[in-house]
Amino acid sequence: QTAGVPFPINVQAIDAYGNVVTDFEGNVTISSNSNITGGESATFSNGELTGHDITLTQSNTNATITITADDLFNVETTSEEFVVKANDPDPATSVVVADPSVLQNQGSSESTISIVLRDAYNNRVLEQVPVSLSLTQIEENGNPSPDGVASAGLSAPVWNATQQNYIA
Repeated sequence: QTAGVPFPINVQAIDAYGNVVTDFEGNVTISSNSNITGGESATFSNGELTGHDITLTQSNTNATITITADDLFNVETTSEEFVVKANDPDPATSVVVADPSVLQNQGSSESTISIVLRDAYNNRVLEQVPVSLSLTQIEENGNPSPDGVASAGLSAPVWNATQQNYIA
């Protein structure tokens, strides 16, 4: 599953013998340990909830869904664990970090540029995706470069699985 993308669930009301309880027509509350934002309530028909869309927004490697029967003494059941991965990177929540953030003008200073990719729900994007950087201006003490030349060297991005970001 992907954060922010609705997906259908199917649930059956089962008795102690494993039979579908076809006369169950009750309301249920749907919750998750992965931040559910759509489809939190539903009504069973003939003991089944079929094709009910829910939306989870928190990435999670051990996500679960819990169904609670509101009309039946709050009986509940929890799904098996599954994975919710982050959605596509979002420029509004991703960040670029330079270390150090200021370089001395002596020709030998270096800085590591890290890009922490996050989706629209602020989940870290843990998959390798293409990233591009552009340099628009070099400044000295907050003023444009005196010779008007913006230049810098960047190497090709390398995926660092340990830090789960790009380093250029």
